Amino acid sequence: GPWVHKLTEKGVAAATAGTFSVDERRLFYLVEPHQVFLAHQFRQEDANLEAAIKRDLAAGGFSVVDGKVDGLEEFRHAILSKIRKSRFFLCLLTHRSMLKSGFHASSVWLYQEIGAAVALGKSPLLLVQDGMDPHYAGELQKTYEYIAFFPKAFETVLPEVIRRFRVELESHHVPLPSGPSHVA
Repeated sequence: GPWVHKLTEKGVAAATAGTFSVDERRLFYLVEPHQVFLAHQFRQEDANLEAAIKRDLAAGGFSVVDGKVDGLEEFRHAILSKIRKSRFFLCLLTHRSMLKSGFHASSVWLYQEIGAAVALGKSPLLLVQDGMDPHYAGELQKTYEYIAFFPKAFETVLPEVIRRFRVELESHHVPLPSGPSHVA
């Protein structure tokens, strides 16, 4: 026989409005829809770049978490949990070691975090400092998107990061974060 379903008060309100409330929509997400995992080296040389990323993403309505682990959490588990919960994965690939070729490589930890992100179904976006060895940056281009940057002009690439994140949200019909669509 036919099935009869009766909507709850919340169901009637959502059907009448044609949408769910912001609080109800949050229940649908397995990830934080506006959260970005920022993989970066914890070095003083990169502190200004990291601060600019966090400032501009926050101004664009995004929240940022990174691999810093507080308390007694198991290190790897905590990082994987943060990557899994974040909708976006952004990696700041900066110089770590100079190679014989005269180019640079970044931290091995960053490459491992990129691999973890891919394994968790994320699409990494890499910010690659000029001068990285093609094997450590160019090879990544074949699989992942990246944006090359010069440290002195770093802030000019951040509006593109925000634009890409917003396009990703729009393409999946996820409400956009509050904040400007670009940061000057």
